[in-house]
Amino acid sequence: MWEMIRHAWEGWVGINLSGKYMALVILLLVYLWIGKVGYTIREEQKRILLYATVLVPLCICPLTAALLMGYQTRFYDYPWIWSMVPVTALIAMGGTVLLIRMRRDERLPRVWQQGLLAAVLVALLWLSGGLGSQEQQLSREKADYRATQLIVAELQRDNNALCIWAPTTVQGYVRIIDPQIQVPYGRNMWDTSLNAYFYDTYDEDSMMLYEAMDCAQNTAHFTDVEVLDLAIGKGVTHMVLPGYVAYEDVWNISQGLGAEIMQLQGYYVIPLQ
Repeated sequence: MWEMIRHAWEGWVGINLSGKYMALVILLLVYLWIGKVGYTIREEQKRILLYATVLVPLCICPLTAALLMGYQTRFYDYPWIWSMVPVTALIAMGGTVLLIRMRRDERLPRVWQQGLLAAVLVALLWLSGGLGSQEQQLSREKADYRATQLIVAELQRDNNALCIWAPTTVQGYVRIIDPQIQVPYGRNMWDTSLNAYFYDTYDEDSMMLYEAMDCAQNTAHFTDVEVLDLAIGKGVTHMVLPGYVAYEDVWNISQGLGAEIMQLQGYYVIPLQ
């Protein structure tokens, strides 16, 4: 459940980085409920407003968003729960009401009305853009891909039959770089939207491996050394840990296995076999 809540929070952040439609919807809800000058909200419009006013906070709060994702059987990623909110209808309603109020407001000269309308349209265009955030995301993905390329190239010098167990920032690119490399679980383990048309589930050992690596990636500690036997049993040849994981934990792993610690591209790499 905690994983779903974390995914919901990251989804809310991500959906706002790629565009500002949700901020616009919240702004329009406030405007439509509070603004009363020059236009009366009709009864059928109030129903849509009430429905959206209740549902929008449920989609924003990580706990209730996680419950909504569970309601959708976890097959769809976070942005899909917003399909329950009439986003397009709210934006259209808000724009229409705004234009009606502007035209009925006799206190504003026509020149000011046109200028205000132009400012509103520019603001909508600005709110709908990603403001460069997609470039930053692509830059991070390219950096992760390049780092994985160099790690794989280094490991393939001594061993062509590789099975790599790594954080999502590495394991997501391993088989893209070389399909011959094995991994203990696939990308759909952490990106549940990829499970939309598949009903196979991972065994308990694979789940334990993922949870141990996810814990290391998010807490900077790896203490569940018992899962190393599971990894070895699944044929994992190399374990990769983020470079910010506590060195004491990495040292304990290497000593228990009698293996040498390698540092590659900001990651710790430990041979398991």
